[in-house]
Amino acid sequence: MKALIICGGKATRMRPISNYLPKDLIPLFDEPVIAHIIDDALNAGLEKVIVSTTPKKAELFKKYLKYKKYDERVKIIDEPDAGVAYRTFSMRPFLEHDKFFIVNYGDNLGETNLFKRTLNEFEKLEEKSTFVLLKEVDNIERCAAVRFGENKQIVEIIEKPKKEEAPSNVSAMANFILDSEKFFSYGKENVRLVHKYPPQFVLENRGLVKGYFYNKGYVDVGKPSDILKACKILIRRKFGKGQVILSKVKNPVIVKNRVYIGKNCGISDSISLEDSFVNSNTIIGKNVKLENTYLMGNNKIGEKSEVKNSIIFRNAVIPKNRAIKNKIIIGNRNYTLE
Repeated sequence: MKALIICGGKATRMRPISNYLPKDLIPLFDEPVIAHIIDDALNAGLEKVIVSTTPKKAELFKKYLKYKKYDERVKIIDEPDAGVAYRTFSMRPFLEHDKFFIVNYGDNLGETNLFKRTLNEFEKLEEKSTFVLLKEVDNIERCAAVRFGENKQIVEIIEKPKKEEAPSNVSAMANFILDSEKFFSYGKENVRLVHKYPPQFVLENRGLVKGYFYNKGYVDVGKPSDILKACKILIRRKFGKGQVILSKVKNPVIVKNRVYIGKNCGISDSISLEDSFVNSNTIIGKNVKLENTYLMGNNKIGEKSEVKNSIIFRNAVIPKNRAIKNKIIIGNRNYTLE
């Protein structure tokens, strides 16, 4: 089976960060979000991974992923952003000869490998069909709400309904397997700029859609605070432990809960890190406290500074004796982190 990873959109919820860097390329543990998703697809044993992105992003993707040295199984294709369904239809030449293919959006990650889990559940089906990952959510107005019929059969999937009009609080998430024949026979031009969840077109084409509930941690890296959430969800899966320190540190250093310190960092003594993630090539001065904070890399935190609930963009410098709380720092600008 092949995998399709769809990256695109304007990422308005990720602003101001997405004004400077596509959200798919935000580094988690020094690797872009998209690299984690590609790795998951390859580790699940998929024969080919197609990354669909916009022409503007394609060259950036190739540049950022060059160091990974992916083999011929990974292909990056640029396509105008006319909606997720249209982008999926545009991949027909690469996918139509497979009876089924699996799709994941380029900003969605799970506490476990979503590709592997969905494929395992799919193999349990006696009658194979389009198959979606389901999850109960609190923000159904931002999701694809599922309407169930008799015997809990999926009969409709509504993209971003008004909360009071949502048929349930169950969302069909951004990881699913599509029946090629039922999906591609709908017609590409019928979906241009139509903002529907792709499996809905299978339902409209009288196809069957089944699903399973995923009860582990899940994150759509859609807004700045989701960067921290993604780090917390992924660290144990990626490293097998909750505290990862790849640079030499001076004692005493207090480390609490989930912590990552990347390579080539200068870490002074008497610092405290709690639920914080420090990407590579960062310098942290004496008596610094970091709590629930993400440093993108190449940062400098001056001594006796305290940073809480914040995201510090790459190359940003925090002078000494500063108290930063609930902020996004980009260069010399700061924004409120909601």
